[in-house]
Amino acid sequence: MKKAHDIIGLPLISVGEAKELGQIREILIDPSEARVKYLMIMDDKWYFGAKIVPFNRILSIGQDAITVGNAEDVQMLPEVQDAIELVEKDIKIVGSRVFTEKGENMGMVLEYYINSDDGQIIRYELEGVNGPIIMEKPEIISFGAKTLVVKEAIVGKEEKAVQNISSAKLFEEKQRQFLIGRRAKKTILDSSGNVLVEEGQAITKEILDKVTDKNKIIEITINTV
Repeated sequence: MKKAHDIIGLPLISVGEAKELGQIREILIDPSEARVKYLMIMDDKWYFGAKIVPFNRILSIGQDAITVGNAEDVQMLPEVQDAIELVEKDIKIVGSRVFTEKGENMGMVLEYYINSDDGQIIRYELEGVNGPIIMEKPEIISFGAKTLVVKEAIVGKEEKAVQNISSAKLFEEKQRQFLIGRRAKKTILDSSGNVLVEEGQAITKEILDKVTDKNKIIEITINTV
């Protein structure tokens, strides 16, 4: 099981050629199966077009790199129709709001976990309405660009333990750990118009220490990669 956050930025290594093929830039989700279908790659020839590797061609997802058999496992995105369709759907799980089929607001996704063998998404960590929530293998009814609808709230065993501790403090710490090291997709200002973080800047502990507005933390979470 791998955090999505830990996959982004890893180098893609060809075992056959002993060559780095690029770095993982994006995760393309197949919403019909709640599964990772492709990983998008950025390399030193990015100006020729985006590249992808099908998840089923991956040999291993390690702590420091992802491996494939050879360079031929990488494809040009414009040549793969279903990958183009997934890009157009723009499914971004982190930052999405989660609702049950009955209209219950579960909260916002902070992180999700992927089965390294088949790409299935098996766990979601949420900023819940009343504290942290962990959903284990929920039945997804539908994915949207910024919304998930689940059959019912299937919560992991950790929820009770979380609520027995200081849930607010635990959530804050998990949120900070998630953000540190990510990069801002745009410049974010505070309520007075001062720059909190510039586009492309890495999020640091020092930056987060200066943010007191909870809504700004959510804005930073949604706008980082």
